[in-house]
Amino acid sequence: MASQAGLTNKEATMNSGEPTSTRPKLAETSSSSHSPQCTDNPSSRIQVTEASPDKLLTTSRVGMPIHDITPVPQGTNRRRDAASDSSFVSAHSIPTITPDSTISSELHSYDLDNSSHCIDLDDFSVPPDAKVLTAPSFRQLKKALDQLKDQLSSPNPPSSQIIYLRDTGNELFSKIKNDQELFPGVRVTISYLRREVLFKVMPGHQHDSIIGVFSRALAVQLSHMGLSDENGAFVFRPSPRTKGRSVAKEPDWWLSPVDIFDGMGGGAGFPTLALEVGISEYYSQLRKDAQWWYSNSDHLTKCVVIICTTRNPTWRVDVEVWSEGPHPNPHETRNRVDTSLRPTQRVTYRDGRIHGAPLVLNFENIFRRPRNQHEGDIVIGMQCLEAMCQQVRS
Repeated sequence: MASQAGLTNKEATMNSGEPTSTRPKLAETSSSSHSPQCTDNPSSRIQVTEASPDKLLTTSRVGMPIHDITPVPQGTNRRRDAASDSSFVSAHSIPTITPDSTISSELHSYDLDNSSHCIDLDDFSVPPDAKVLTAPSFRQLKKALDQLKDQLSSPNPPSSQIIYLRDTGNELFSKIKNDQELFPGVRVTISYLRREVLFKVMPGHQHDSIIGVFSRALAVQLSHMGLSDENGAFVFRPSPRTKGRSVAKEPDWWLSPVDIFDGMGGGAGFPTLALEVGISEYYSQLRKDAQWWYSNSDHLTKCVVIICTTRNPTWRVDVEVWSEGPHPNPHETRNRVDTSLRPTQRVTYRDGRIHGAPLVLNFENIFRRPRNQHEGDIVIGMQCLEAMCQQVRS
């Protein structure tokens, strides 16, 4: 009987002979200013020697070639923006992310210190330090994820929380695609075009605690305005899988007005507010995640909050609000104003103190309608921010 597929640091060769796929300071704001079969088919996968769990992962993607990629054709039927007129919707084009795409110098200026850049594969961005897992069995994949969970909770955690799965067998890919409860504590990003998967492993309970404090703070602020999920004002969920053009993603948490989420306002299941959390080395990827939500939702997701945590050398948490705003364009006209998603505020927790509070989330960006006399921007004050950021030390 053939042995299970294992992992090597070299590129494996498919038995079928088909080629395998290889992929390769923001200034702080002032306080005055958010069911398929479950078994793999050995005949359809790579046959190599079983590897021990400590050798399942490679730790570098340096030197991996990037194949030429034909851009995915973009649909011409745009969903109507509920808060914009039809002339703007028809005139505004959807940006396409390709291997040749560049990030504006303006966005580069907002990088955290020493943040690494990611490799763009259409809508599928792979951090260069992602740990690579090639053609594993389900058992090997589960062991690798559990191993990384333990490492991230250790006193000396690794710098990456990402596992990059490639050369995925048909049955394993279908299992991952169809079972959203397969890997608790792991956020999954799936590329349908390349049949590849990114797993973001959440380090221990700290990130779940951060998400819990953030979501409760929003719920309290909205309840003061008479808005709650119980009265049907909005819906919120932890890590729901959302399908984009060619990639499905799971945020850490999101919120949306019920009518927008149900598609009455053109939402078709996309949130208006998304939350993404990661360790500081993952910041560049979180920034790309923010742009993914904006682009794939046809600009419906106008507010993304990203939270980066740092344990070494000192405890630190950075909270950024990414919001839609006009993009400077010397050729723009009155009938067409270019917009983009950009970081508009940062709150930092450092040395036991909060800098840049309060965190302000624009009401219209989230609820896609004008506010009434009892409603206003969502303001998360210093006390709530301290309680949230201190979870990283628990």
